[in-house]
Order: sequence, then C-alpha cells, then structure tokens
Amino acid sequence: MSEDTHDPGEPHEPGTDAQPGGTDGFPESDPRFPSGPWVGFYQQGGVQSRQRMRLRFSGGRIEGDGRDPVDGFAVAGTYNVETARCSLVKRYRDYEVEYNGSAGDGIGGVWRIMYHEMIADTGSFHIWPDLVAMDEGLREQAQASQHDTR
Repeated sequence: MSEDTHDPGEPHEPGTDAQPGGTDGFPESDPRFPSGPWVGFYQQGGVQSRQRMRLRFSGGRIEGDGRDPVDGFAVAGTYNVETARCSLVKRYRDYEVEYNGSAGDGIGGVWRIMYHEMIADTGSFHIWPDLVAMDEGLREQAQASQHDTR
C-alpha cells in the first residue's frame, strides 16, 4: 500500500488514498457522518431547491446517489473527521457539480459548476441526515429480524 502524503487538513480528491475517518469497508463511527438517507437544499439564482441523497461514509470516502429537480445523480467524494471538511461531486448524465463544505449541523458550504476551467455557476447548499427515514429503516430491519427468528 502506498504512503498517503496528503495534508490531513484538506479534504482528499476522489480516487486518492483514504484518510482518517472510519475503517475502510465499515461505516463511519463519527456521528457527524452517518451513512443513510440525507435531505437538504441548494440555492441557485435566488431559488432554493430540495435534494435527497443516500450517502455512505467510510474510510474518508463518500459514495452514494440522489435526486433533485434536475435529475438523478451519483455522488463521490471525501471527508475528514479531524477538520470536518467535506468535498463531493454530484455527477449527472451531462455534467458535474462540485460541493465543498464543513460538517456541523449537517454539511453546509458552497457548490460550483465549472465550464472550461471557469466557474459557470455557484451557490450555497446545506444537507443533513434524514433522521425520520433512518428511524423507519431501523424499525423495518428490527421487524424483519424478529420475523426471521420465528
């Protein structure tokens, strides 16, 4: 395995070595980064649009998918439990949106769309764990477990 020489104060770029924050292959234990359903919004041109995501946090990496008024998208990125910094990319069929932010009350920050190495559009965002959906998922798992043991 190669040695990770990345500055621990900065989020990793997707596809680089993992960083502190969970054990590769296992969900993150830091409560700021729960795997599961997330909800939130992004601001663009004075309009606030809702988004839903299913995110998995493990070993400094973020993976998932989601949907917003534009379309469905894939999510890939990184997070750092020491600095609380997060960097992710929403990949639509035809373009990508970069998200950079910090974890605290959910994850909030700035998104941007790049076009020929120039910023084509930018705005703010805020996402947080969908605790209601997570609770429903846990209840369904418990019920299925009870049913399997009968």
